[in-house]
Amino acid sequence: MQAGKKTQTTRLKDPRVKVGGVYSVRRSWYKKENFGKIRILSKERTTLAHYTRADLRREGYAEKEAFIEALERINNEKISLRTPVWKVIFQYMTS
Repeated sequence: MQAGKKTQTTRLKDPRVKVGGVYSVRRSWYKKENFGKIRILSKERTTLAHYTRADLRREGYAEKEAFIEALERINNEKISLRTPVWKVIFQYMTS
């Protein structure tokens, strides 16, 4: 993994992506410009209690507490280690 590249995303609701699928990505929901494509490597339902250090690194975090705080801020709701989440691992596609 390249430094500074996020390769995992966590969602509270089932993301409508399929393993093996290629999707355009953008930096903001409001800006319609795409900046690249990703291929979905895996998608699984789990809880944050099962997140490993590798999961946190793919998310761009060193500590689970900081990651949960960010997830709460993004989703505007309280999240515990038992909260069900969707973990999606992806790779960036080259042109």
